Amino acid sequence: MNKFGILSILALWSNILLIAQIPHEYIVKCNNLASLEFGFDISRSKHDWTIEKISSLDPIFLVRFADYFSAQQEDLILKSNKAISIYQKNFKLNERSCKPNDPEYSKQWNLVKMQIEDIWCFKNDGVSPLGDTIVIGVIDEGFDYTLTDLKRNIFINKFEIPDNGIDDDNNDYIDDYYGFNPLSFNPGDEHNLKNHGTNIAGLVGAIGNNKIGVSGTNQNIKMLICDAANDASLITCYSYFYKMKDEYLKSDGKKGAYVVASTISLGYDTDFVDDHPLICPLYDKLGNIGILNVCATVNRPDHDVSILGDIPSLCPSLHLIAVTNTDKNDQKVLDAGFSKEFIDIGASGENVTVMGLGGVIREESGCSLSAPQVGGTIALLNQFCPKFNALSKSNPRQASLLMRQFILECGDENASLNGITTSGRRMNALKSLKCLDAYCQDSKRDTFALTIKPNPVYDDLNLDIQLDAFGKYSIKVCNILGQWIFNQSFVNQPGQSSDLKINTNGWISGVYFVVLEFEDKKISQAILKL
Repeated sequence: MNKFGILSILALWSNILLIAQIPHEYIVKCNNLASLEFGFDISRSKHDWTIEKISSLDPIFLVRFADYFSAQQEDLILKSNKAISIYQKNFKLNERSCKPNDPEYSKQWNLVKMQIEDIWCFKNDGVSPLGDTIVIGVIDEGFDYTLTDLKRNIFINKFEIPDNGIDDDNNDYIDDYYGFNPLSFNPGDEHNLKNHGTNIAGLVGAIGNNKIGVSGTNQNIKMLICDAANDASLITCYSYFYKMKDEYLKSDGKKGAYVVASTISLGYDTDFVDDHPLICPLYDKLGNIGILNVCATVNRPDHDVSILGDIPSLCPSLHLIAVTNTDKNDQKVLDAGFSKEFIDIGASGENVTVMGLGGVIREESGCSLSAPQVGGTIALLNQFCPKFNALSKSNPRQASLLMRQFILECGDENASLNGITTSGRRMNALKSLKCLDAYCQDSKRDTFALTIKPNPVYDDLNLDIQLDAFGKYSIKVCNILGQWIFNQSFVNQPGQSSDLKINTNGWISGVYFVVLEFEDKKISQAILKL
């Protein structure tokens, strides 16, 4: 075979890169099963390994060793089995992308712009590092909460028996099985069906990667939903969130809910703090228990809320983030409130694809759609950093203030928001995650290193990659002619292994160059293939 044929094969294999071995598993080829079994040391117990045929085309088998074997022992056993003509490790395939398979996701430009998709590559299970199921409180006038694309992500109070008219868990709320609705004639968990609230819930937590509709900022999350249409019901909802979080902390997670954030896209367009003296104090109370709150500002042109009013945006609490609307071109939308003292940050909410009643997909616009993406990001970030997770229990008020800092100070600088918001930034979820990671690591480390062994290489090339930052990196290999024979991107999560094996069997002898690229940094090392 000429070098061009070899390069073609290498290019093919680079598209299905194998990056990590499944421990104790090997793929072997031999004449038949009987000869394979006979070739193993018959003095050992059959419990030491299992054999499974995995191909109908060739006599190829999967061998699984017991976990007490070392890699050296396994290699020795396989090499000594004369029935085996060839064997290899069973490697995991690297995922191509973190894009979900939801059919309408291609239209969700807002999630891409704010780099929420990039976070899904690292962790997306809705669970904190210490094992807490993360919950976000969502307030609106109603929700189509039984939709297939939402229902699994709705928080269920497992200590409550639905529809029996009894406060089974003694939390002061009757029949709060699927959240709570104080607007109902008989308060309980039967929610009003509203398009607006369904839009909001979908942006926070529409189930991702389920081949249905859209994806929320969190593909896996629990939403504690509550209906509100006036001050009385709003006070009830916030009190409910407080009670559930308090129960969780006092019971060490045995009751209540681990509520880390709340979001609301309702308000009073031209009102001031004195008009609602019982609403604003709630945000400090919620913050003291570790709930960081998000609200949408008003949708009115040339509306400076400091002058013209807006509640809850004007509530003077550091535990409240007020959000305005930006478009696809990163411009602040004209019909969106602002204030350099009270509106904190922008988020993409103009002409975004959302899910409404009955699962109908449409485009909607407004600050209402910007806010839940910020709230959803707060919930998403709570999946990382054990240090922050512990702080949220030992000092929940401090954790809330710290998360506020990560959201506001780590967004993208935005000229259209400068001078009319407190931060002058548009939310960037990935940058906020990097700020959280810097806190988690105690300092902003700048480790960028590549170690390659062995060199010269005969078979497997082992790469030790050190990156102490979240983000995407690439590994490339080129020959002396400058032709790329290997080019693959990966995601890096600090604290996880970044070891990589590349099988060089089939490479022609000679000099190659291995290149590590991360953001604007690059390392290149020469290797010799023998």
